[in-house]
Amino acid sequence: MTKSGKIQYSTFTLRDPDGGEDVSFRAPDGWDVGAVAALAELCAAPRPVATKPKPGTKGPDWLRPRVADGKDRALESDAEQVFNRIALHFARPAKDKALMGALKADFEKRFISPEPFLWANAGTDIAYGDKLPGQARIPAVTQIGADTSEARTLAHDISKAHLEAAIGDVGARVLRDRLMAIGDAIAQCAGDVEDCLDPATNPALKKALQAARRDGAPDEAIEHALALARQGEFDEPDLGFQPTAPIDIPALQIPADLIEAEAADSDWAFHDGTEEPARAWWQQIAQSIWSFGAPALSFAPERTAAGPHLYLNLPATSGDLKTLKAVISRWSGALRSGVRKSETAGTISLTGFAAMFAAKGLAYDSEEARELARTIAKAAISAAGERVIVSAEAPDGDLARMMEADSIGLSPLNDILVEKGASREFRNSVIEGLKTLGLGMADKSAMTAFARPAPDAVIALADVLQTELTGPVLVNLSLPADAGPDVVARLMRQAGKAGLSQMRIERAGTGLTALLDEIGDDLEPGEERIVEKIVEKIVEKPINRRKLPDRRKGYIQKATVGGHKIYLHTGEFDDGELGEIFLDMHKEGAAFRSLMNNFAIAISIALQYGVPLEEFVDAFVFTRFEPAGEVEGNDSIRHATSILDYLFRELAVSYLGRTDLAEVQPDVSGGIGRGVAQEKILEEDASRFISKGFSRGQLPDNVVMLTNDMRKAKAEERGAIDAEEAEVLTPDNYDGDPCPECGHFTVARLNDGTLDCQACGWSKREESGT
Repeated sequence: MTKSGKIQYSTFTLRDPDGGEDVSFRAPDGWDVGAVAALAELCAAPRPVATKPKPGTKGPDWLRPRVADGKDRALESDAEQVFNRIALHFARPAKDKALMGALKADFEKRFISPEPFLWANAGTDIAYGDKLPGQARIPAVTQIGADTSEARTLAHDISKAHLEAAIGDVGARVLRDRLMAIGDAIAQCAGDVEDCLDPATNPALKKALQAARRDGAPDEAIEHALALARQGEFDEPDLGFQPTAPIDIPALQIPADLIEAEAADSDWAFHDGTEEPARAWWQQIAQSIWSFGAPALSFAPERTAAGPHLYLNLPATSGDLKTLKAVISRWSGALRSGVRKSETAGTISLTGFAAMFAAKGLAYDSEEARELARTIAKAAISAAGERVIVSAEAPDGDLARMMEADSIGLSPLNDILVEKGASREFRNSVIEGLKTLGLGMADKSAMTAFARPAPDAVIALADVLQTELTGPVLVNLSLPADAGPDVVARLMRQAGKAGLSQMRIERAGTGLTALLDEIGDDLEPGEERIVEKIVEKIVEKPINRRKLPDRRKGYIQKATVGGHKIYLHTGEFDDGELGEIFLDMHKEGAAFRSLMNNFAIAISIALQYGVPLEEFVDAFVFTRFEPAGEVEGNDSIRHATSILDYLFRELAVSYLGRTDLAEVQPDVSGGIGRGVAQEKILEEDASRFISKGFSRGQLPDNVVMLTNDMRKAKAEERGAIDAEEAEVLTPDNYDGDPCPECGHFTVARLNDGTLDCQACGWSKREESGT
């Protein structure tokens, strides 16, 4: 902003996360690029590139409607142009150019934000000559009384609906994955086309077909997937399945007499003549909300929001009453000028209470904060005047991002810290609050000054606002994952006493699986739980983390996947099992590199707690995302569908012997022919396979590589056992003395007492001395 108070604009470059072309968008200087991107999304309809005054119209040029001059159309790319368009839409009925300028300034300062429909369409008929579309209003949520027959079975019906939707969705995803695996098994095959299409010569295809049949994929679908693969088509199959639409669950109206019946633990009568204990039925509803976040609850007559919907950004006004009243008065007058005197003009919703409290140094759950909210509500009602509804609702999606909202609606701050690049910093509202309180960011009390309040505090704030405002006061409570159904039941009672008109409760981990995830988490350290079944007994014990040696073995594999270089570092336990991985991708962005590094840490910790590598391999091979494509620098993998596909196929080949996941058999012979390799590999320098740094140079001179062919030959010479069952000895069986013939420490003592050198074939029977 200049000294004259005029907002300055700059051009922002918006990156396409899907790899498309960058987009330029002009917006106010002080805006964050994320807010600019959100505004661009809100205005994503193509408009005429050039316009001219509409023929036959008169009046001041700024009021004259315009029409397209040519057929070229493009997305709007100038925030000032968008602000002018919408401001004109609201100021034109009053023919007030000064009002138009003031409305535009409110957009620039983000004091107020229209609903998404207005961002996309308001004023397009005047600015471009485009016909205004009809606005599809979100239908009001159906409400049912707590004494109806539907209410009696509501908890059961919600559970059944969610399970049916989950069954259809999960089944479709499993079928899609199984058919994709068939295509991937063929696409990853490096042999002849016919061999790749034959399960007898393509082990990966055989496994994929078996998995598809096991999970119930129809033979027709499997044959179709094979036919597409034969034609070189490996895209996601079209199953003709539409995801289940959101389940329409009615809100539940709870009257005061039900609250009294629950408190007294008396019976509750339904319209169908049945009765149930009020407390038991209340607990059923609480359990449904705990599991599924439904139904929504209403404890008072419904309040509605009508007309154009605007959101007043309280943190942007700093809670200043003079500014707030001026903005609301200005917009209320503009709303009224656009409708008949008998109509409701529109709704102005207050949002961002928690961020405003924080900036003023007030704790959310304090009398000072609630008193400020009461004062603001009264001032808003006074400034709005007649026929304008004032509510307390939360914007979502792009609207919240464009407002750079630290909080929305009545909700508390999600966290006092926010992600900025690769670091976490205090939110702007928290920084302002710390300054107000005279606290430094390094002070210990800085982290607790704005701690997240209990859900009770949100209900208390809603109670205050509901007594002052004319519109809906929406309460959305978010409970921690460990909150039980009893907490939900208690909050329902509290909301009932406050007489809230609308309330939703959700819990972190909401859903049917959250119920299952809780099982087994209540054991005390050191306890055992024994679960008896018909034929087996399972004993669950706490899992201890397996510590890697301070000096450990491993290898580094450099490769390029789709043109992106990646280094894989492994670390091993003493027994050679994989214990950790590190990933380096030097040319990627900081966010992606950090994500991959932390992913590697998570995998490493899981391996050390005993999660089998096989589980990760099954989960991540053939996953599809960029970067992907040709693999260079790896002797067994030639193509990968993603970085994770490459990594876990490499680990599976190296540590699990999963040659079915290799397109080329790993070369352990230094590149020589297989026939010659059987002889030459014995003469290979063992230091190629053993870390000289790890062994400090002590082992390579005394280690010889042994092949199965040599072991079988030596067994035949001894006549001890059949070559197909040759005894394979490990260094743990070695006697410890050097071989008198070759000097290698590979002399083993066999079961019959014979001393046998696994390197050169020398042997000696102790009793004979020969």
